[in-house]
Amino acid sequence: MKMRQRGTNRICNGTMQTLVLTLAACLLAIQGHVQAGERFDLLPRKVRWQTYPSDVRHVVIDRTGRPWFSAEGSATLNQVKSQVEASYKLKAPWVRGAQMHHSGGGLILHFDRAERIWLLPASTSKLLLGYDPHKTRWIERSVMPESKRGGYNERDPQSPALVFTETVYESSSGRLYFGDRIGVHVLSGDVWSYKHLYRRNIDEGRYASDIKSFNATMFTEDQRGRVYVWSRWGAYGWSGTLGYFVHDGQSWRQVTCDNDGRKLEQIAAIVPLAGGRTLVFPESGTARDVWKMPPPKDAARGVEDDVRQLGAAKFREREAAQSRLAQRGPHILPVLREILPSQADPEVVFRVRDLIQRLESKQSSETFVDGHAIHTGRYFGQDGAGHVLFWANVVVEPGGTAEVREKLWLVDDQGRISRAPLSLGDWHPGNSSTFVDSKGRAWIAQYRKGCVIWDGQQTIPVTDETQTNFHKILGEDGHGRVFITDGRTVAAVDPDRADDPRRSPGEPPQVDTASPE
Repeated sequence: MKMRQRGTNRICNGTMQTLVLTLAACLLAIQGHVQAGERFDLLPRKVRWQTYPSDVRHVVIDRTGRPWFSAEGSATLNQVKSQVEASYKLKAPWVRGAQMHHSGGGLILHFDRAERIWLLPASTSKLLLGYDPHKTRWIERSVMPESKRGGYNERDPQSPALVFTETVYESSSGRLYFGDRIGVHVLSGDVWSYKHLYRRNIDEGRYASDIKSFNATMFTEDQRGRVYVWSRWGAYGWSGTLGYFVHDGQSWRQVTCDNDGRKLEQIAAIVPLAGGRTLVFPESGTARDVWKMPPPKDAARGVEDDVRQLGAAKFREREAAQSRLAQRGPHILPVLREILPSQADPEVVFRVRDLIQRLESKQSSETFVDGHAIHTGRYFGQDGAGHVLFWANVVVEPGGTAEVREKLWLVDDQGRISRAPLSLGDWHPGNSSTFVDSKGRAWIAQYRKGCVIWDGQQTIPVTDETQTNFHKILGEDGHGRVFITDGRTVAAVDPDRADDPRRSPGEPPQVDTASPE
């Protein structure tokens, strides 16, 4: 009888503790209290699945492995700053008044390698905030003034207000890229710059519909550290970039055609490959394997000099000139064809004709990627082995005429294409995300399908049939827990831990107080 009484007290005490924590959190929200203090309901718990309170809308992991929580609620700009400064001392940092846009607020965006936090305050989406804890200094960046918007008029009923979006990218060299509705703010060291992405759209009236709005920017980077920037067409009737932009840290280039001069204007995805190659997926049509970034308009100026060297007295000089011309790619074909009739030296004529033949052959092969014709391809994510996953509406494999429809495929950094395992056969791009954890496992989440772990051969369920709305993966903390969300509820999953069946119902699980490794 006494043992039953002790068990009953244990359950009651645990239930009361849970109620007290929940009521305390609600009271803070009702009172509008925004002073950051330790919230025990946000501390990591030793369970497989931890669901966070309903006011938690988003999670970003800092450089030490701590999750920072964006909590629902209003706060002034000064209150947000005070919370951030105080939260650096907490085990479970949280900020109210910096939550997801669709909840009426802003967002904690990113922690850079300098351990600065970047966020959008709920009070205004026209302001980007950054805080450096080492220098105890705040950084503020506003959207561009009207005089520098390149004709974008937010007073037009068809043009939404110019605000920062939720897109941010940090390059391998530490440059930070923040997107707004018409361009990208770049922070290199302590110097800001800005790139307008839609001047041609505005000047030429190139829109997807009557709505004069542009989709959020997307980023990727090649092995040389060049950052590629573009946005997609069609979503919500909004427009995207004409082609894509490449930033090498010093200058920007807009690329709207491939090596042969064929247009590349509406881009779905870009996958940088090794050796300067770029796999480009248009919104419609066949994927292109761009062997070399298309040159500027004046890049053909050296062609005539190299053609003259084809008639040099020394064999070594003739071979070097022909090699340089071949490396330029098919885009010089018009120049070679124009030069050929005026050449009198038989050696030059022979070599130019040989170059034209070789470049024309290469030109025709660029419609294929590793011999595959890929129609309407879409980027899906990456696996733990470094392969890019992409989905395609139709793929025709080398030497075949049969069409493989609506499947996932793999491409490595050399451009080699292979079929994804059958266990991933029915996964599609769209309202989904992927993530590779610290153990090299690939997590895949998709709306109406839930979340799984893919070990390279099979998928292992993370969610069950009642949790299929979890479609977005937020990151991994220092304890190895991966955060996922359905847009309303945030949960942390530890796939290597089983729930403790000995814990009494209603008893709060044990708090994991160890510091992240």
